[in-house]
Amino acid sequence: MWQNFTQVAEECLAFDPSNVVCIEWPDGCFYWALPMVREFLSKHGFVCHRLDGCAYGLEGQNLHKGVPIKKPWRIATTCATDHLYLSRRCPGEDVHPMHARCEQSETRLTEEYTWPLVQAVHTAHKHHINNFYNFKIGCGLPCITDMHNPTLFQGKTRSPATAGK
Repeated sequence: MWQNFTQVAEECLAFDPSNVVCIEWPDGCFYWALPMVREFLSKHGFVCHRLDGCAYGLEGQNLHKGVPIKKPWRIATTCATDHLYLSRRCPGEDVHPMHARCEQSETRLTEEYTWPLVQAVHTAHKHHINNFYNFKIGCGLPCITDMHNPTLFQGKTRSPATAGK
């Protein structure tokens, strides 16, 4: 599966330098230490950001209903502005005096993203597109299928060679 991912990711990055590739796994996942993963991230200039689930509204739903779950995640990304949105850590004991353990019936539920995290991801990518293409996107990003529409960005884009200028 990793070989398939890297093939698609490399094609994506080669096609347009503004494309963003992200990888998300729990912070303690052993995949982060695999040589093939480390080499790929280094080769393509990925930046890693650590975040805590409780900072994005992750809380117990069963045994520990309403109690924050700290679950640490790591996101590796090619987007230079993701750190503005995807690096929140636990606000501390004043706000979260205790955390529920990510265990038993809570574990499966922590596999899904909270709405605040979903919104942070979309806001981060919207910010990236706005900066790269120098125009404002309204309520959402263009669907990838819309990228085949040559009029979508007509007169609004800059070439990748001049995008940073």
